[in-house]
Amino acid sequence: MGPLSQRIVNASPLVQSSFIAVVGLVFVFFLSRLPDTTVEWKAVTSSLLIYGAASPLLSIFQKNWGRYILLSIGGYLLLFALLIGFANYISNEAIKELGGVKAVLAAQSIFYFILIGLTGLYRFLLAFLKKVGKEP
Repeated sequence: MGPLSQRIVNASPLVQSSFIAVVGLVFVFFLSRLPDTTVEWKAVTSSLLIYGAASPLLSIFQKNWGRYILLSIGGYLLLFALLIGFANYISNEAIKELGGVKAVLAAQSIFYFILIGLTGLYRFLLAFLKKVGKEP
């Protein structure tokens, strides 16, 4: 891995969520100027999906997986609240009126927590197989 990819992998999940928050807020702000009334909600769901997929996968490479995951969950919750609050404030349509967006957000959150569980299972199996492989 190169120096940039190594820095991305080793970055704190709070730094990662802050970066996604800034990019997401900028997209929501500029997309809210378009005539489509739900485009800012698409930016919110896209931003959450990027973080929700990348953070658990990057956790595989961490030495202290548990701490990383706890920070990752905190970052996800903060990102979730910040993006939804901002989009709800700036959008012409409130989230309570958009059942499809709520369903997508719920599905993404479930996906995020399932992916965390799968990365934990992967690390457990990898550690178990390493331990079994060392015994004569």
